[in-house]
Amino acid sequence: MPRSATAAPCLEKARLHGHRVTKTLLTAKVKPLLPSEPLGFVVQRHVGKSWRIAAAVRFPIGSGGTVRAFFFTNKAGKCRVRVSYAGDSNYATGKSAWKTFLTRRP
Repeated sequence: MPRSATAAPCLEKARLHGHRVTKTLLTAKVKPLLPSEPLGFVVQRHVGKSWRIAAAVRFPIGSGGTVRAFFFTNKAGKCRVRVSYAGDSNYATGKSAWKTFLTRRP
């Protein structure tokens, strides 16, 4: 169901609750178009030899079949993102492949 997931670092600096953070744009594309259906994002951070969940959220699919979200962090390192669709009576569940990206210190 989810066709792809992409992650692109933004060049602008940001502050969240008084802390400097880096901002990464996460984009997912879904086909067929399912406006307003929830699409889940899972972001994991590589810690030692394992992957740990850094964020898990759901956003509604837009009218064009895309979902855009930002991931904020103040830690540098390797991360990965995957999007998933829970399914309904017409469409089965689906998950994208993992997309790996790097974050920098703010």
